[in-house]
Amino acid sequence: MLKPKVRVYFFGLVCMAAVALGWSQTASIHGLASDRIPLERMKEYSDLAVRWQREYLRIDTTNPPGNEALAADFFKKILDREGIENRVFSYAAGRADLWARIPKNTSSTLRPIILLNHMDVVTSAASHWRVPPFDGQVVDGSIYGRGAQDMKNEGLAQFMVMVMLQREKVELERDVIFLAVSDEEVDGTGSDWFIEHERDLLGKWVVGGRMQRCNFMQRAERRSHEKRYRLEVPDVDLRSRTVGVGRRTRRHPQLISGRKLTN
Repeated sequence: MLKPKVRVYFFGLVCMAAVALGWSQTASIHGLASDRIPLERMKEYSDLAVRWQREYLRIDTTNPPGNEALAADFFKKILDREGIENRVFSYAAGRADLWARIPKNTSSTLRPIILLNHMDVVTSAASHWRVPPFDGQVVDGSIYGRGAQDMKNEGLAQFMVMVMLQREKVELERDVIFLAVSDEEVDGTGSDWFIEHERDLLGKWVVGGRMQRCNFMQRAERRSHEKRYRLEVPDVDLRSRTVGVGRRTRRHPQLISGRKLTN
C-alpha cells in the first residue's frame, strides 16, 4: 500500500514554477520573474519549503473532526511575520478558513488569481504506516505524512508563492489570493461558508457570478450525500490538469480568470 510522500527536492522545482502565477504580462516579455532570483536564494526558498512542509504535516487535521483552526494559525503566524494581509474566519468550533492577499501593484483591471486549497486530511491508521503519519519524517529522500499528497503539499507550494511574491516584490497585474478552507474531505462546509459570508473577498469574478451552495474546489459539479452541486461563474474558465501521484493520476481544478467557461 502506497503511503503519501513527496520528493524533498521537488519543492525547489515547485516554488520556481509556481511563482509564475504572479508574473505580470510585462515580465513575460522580459523574462520570468524567477530568472532574477539568484540560485543561492532559490535554494534558501527550497529549504524553507521543506521545513514548513514538515511543520504543516505535523498538524493533525484529520477529518472528522478537522481542527483546521490549528493549521490556519500556522499560516497566519508566518503571514503576519511576512507582512502579508490576511484574515482568519472561525465559523465553528475548531474550524476556520484563512484568506490572504497580495494586491496588484499596477493599474491593471485583471481579475484576481485564487490559490485554493484545503487544510483537512482523511483518516489514517498509524499501524499501517512506515512512519507515524503526523511526524513529517524524511525517509530516503521523501517526506512522509498524511496530507503529503492531498493536499498539504499543494497548499504549501501555493503558500510559498505568496511568500516569494512578497519578498521579491514581483510586479503584479492582478491580486493574488491564498485561500485555505476547512472540511473539504467530508461536507465542504468551509468553502460553502466562505461563499455565503465572504464572497466579496474573492474579487469581482465571484460577485458577478451565480454560486448556489457550491463547493468551488470541485470541477463544475459533483455528487455528495445525494445532492447535486453546480458552479456557474460567467467569464471564468474552470479547467483541470492531470498530475502524477505515485502510480496513479489525479485531476485538480485550476481557475483561470478572464476566459469563458467552456467545459
